[in-house]
Amino acid sequence: MRLKPKKLGRELPLDDYNACQHLLYSMDCWNEEITLTSLGYDGIFARYILNDVNNILLIHRNDFLVTGNIDDSHNFFYIDLEEQYDHVPDVYVTLYYSNSLNYDGITYPPDMGAEFEDSTNETENNITPFKKESITIKAERLTKTRLKIVLPLQKIYENSLVYLQVGITYSWKNKYFIDVDNGKANSNDEILLDNIQELQRMIRNTPHNNSKCIYRLDSSNDIYQPLSTMTIHEGQYIELRGGTNTNAVIDGSKCGRVFVIEPGGYLVMKNITIQNCNCKNNSLEKGKGGAILVQSQGRYGTTSLFGVLDMDSCEFTNCIATNGGAIYAYNAGVYLHKIKFVECNASYYGGGVVYNGADEF
Repeated sequence: MRLKPKKLGRELPLDDYNACQHLLYSMDCWNEEITLTSLGYDGIFARYILNDVNNILLIHRNDFLVTGNIDDSHNFFYIDLEEQYDHVPDVYVTLYYSNSLNYDGITYPPDMGAEFEDSTNETENNITPFKKESITIKAERLTKTRLKIVLPLQKIYENSLVYLQVGITYSWKNKYFIDVDNGKANSNDEILLDNIQELQRMIRNTPHNNSKCIYRLDSSNDIYQPLSTMTIHEGQYIELRGGTNTNAVIDGSKCGRVFVIEPGGYLVMKNITIQNCNCKNNSLEKGKGGAILVQSQGRYGTTSLFGVLDMDSCEFTNCIATNGGAIYAYNAGVYLHKIKFVECNASYYGGGVVYNGADEF
C-alpha cells in the first residue's frame, strides 16, 4: 500500500514525503462499516465473506448472530478477504452486541428499533430490555486472506446477540515512512526502498552511464535478506544509505556473498550492517570475499579497469571466507572509514579484508 519509490528531487523533499505518508495512512478513510454475510459484502478495501459460523452461531433474519453454547474452544468465526490490496495491515473489528432478550422464558433477537437502544426502558409484558454495546477486537491473521475473530467470553456469551453490521479499521504499524525519527541525513535525491525485492530490482535496473543513484534503506524496517548475490556492473554508480542513528541491515544467510562489484562498477555504502555471509560455496571466485568481492581486469601494475568500494560507518558481523572474511579486493579500489569487523574470519588470509590495491586503501 506504500507509495511507489520515486526520485524525489522532482517532487517532494523527503521530510515532506514522510509527512504525506504519515497523514495518508493515519486518516479515517481506512475505516469502513460492513455487513457480514456468507454471500460476501463489497467494501472499499476488500470483499468480506463470513465463514465457519455454523457450530457456534445462528444467523437470524440477516440482522444478527445469536451465540450458542460457546466456550474457549468454540468462540470464534472467520472473515475471508477477497480482492484486497497487496499490502497487509493489521485489522481491527468493532462488534456491536447486546444481552439476550427474554420473553416468557424464550430468547429472541430484538427488532432494530430505538426502544432497544436504551437500557433504562421499563420492563413491559415480561420483556427484558437491553443496551446495544460495542467492543473492538484485533483480528488474528491466519493467512493473507483469512481473519479469525475471537469473541471475548467476558462480554459475549451464551444467547448474546451480535449484529452483522461491524466496523473495520486498518492499522499500518507505523511503517508508512522512512526513518522519520532517525537523524538529518535525508536528502531529496534519494529513492526509498523498504524491502529486498525493491532493492534488487533497482540495482538490476540502475543505468550503466556512471550517473550516481542513491538508494535509502529503512533502518526501522525488517532485515533485507537477498536470495541471490547482487552485482554492481560496469558503469553503475550506486550509493546505499541506512539510517543516521541506526544502521540498515543486509543479511547474507540465504545468498552467501552479498555483493560483487565488477570492473568499472562503483558501490558506496553508509550506515549499513552486513551480516551472516559465507562465500565458501559461491561459484564465482569461490572462497574470496565473504560479504563483498571487488573485481578487476589485468594484472597489478597494468590494470585497465577495476571495481571501487567506498564505505563509511558500516559494520560486518559473522562473515566467513577462505580469503577475506568480509572483503576481497585485488587490484581494485577500496576506501574504508569507521568500519567495524565483528567475528569475521578466513581460513587463510584476511579475517576482515584481503586487499592489494590499484587505488588507496
